[in-house]
Amino acid sequence: MSVLARPLPDGSGAPTVTALAGAGKTSSSISLAAGLARKNKKVLLIDIDSQANSSKVLLEDYLSIPSQEIIFTTIIDERPLPVRESQVPNLYVVPSHILLSETDIRPNSANDHREARLKRALDKIRDEYDYIFVDCPPSLSWLSLNAFTAADKVLIVVAPGYFDGDEHPLQ
Repeated sequence: MSVLARPLPDGSGAPTVTALAGAGKTSSSISLAAGLARKNKKVLLIDIDSQANSSKVLLEDYLSIPSQEIIFTTIIDERPLPVRESQVPNLYVVPSHILLSETDIRPNSANDHREARLKRALDKIRDEYDYIFVDCPPSLSWLSLNAFTAADKVLIVVAPGYFDGDEHPLQ
């Protein structure tokens, strides 16, 4: 999950990313976004995880969303972000789809700065929202790089466990 293309009230911001599946990236993204929306903040959650769990949870009509109205069209075809209202007041979602799993194998010119496609699209609407969260996939990929490029801050979600951190202990 990559969170926040806007600062928190204390001046800090946060995208959230971790390569560990099951660490709570999507749950954290949804909870933070919904909590801020319930405090009357206008929030956008961009789902760039091909599992599309944020989209499935927040959009009642997810199964009927046409493929041209998902984040895939922004990342691949460089179209505007397809923003949809969620079932939570003040919370808007850019839906994902399993098609995103193809983004790393699609041929693209290295000269088009493909890692900045999300940022370019987001820059056009960034000022319309108080907070923007990006729910990232559980691996470092071209999609994650797009989220890092678009974000102001990164929030790393970790699942604590007895053996976690053995190989790379925190100093």
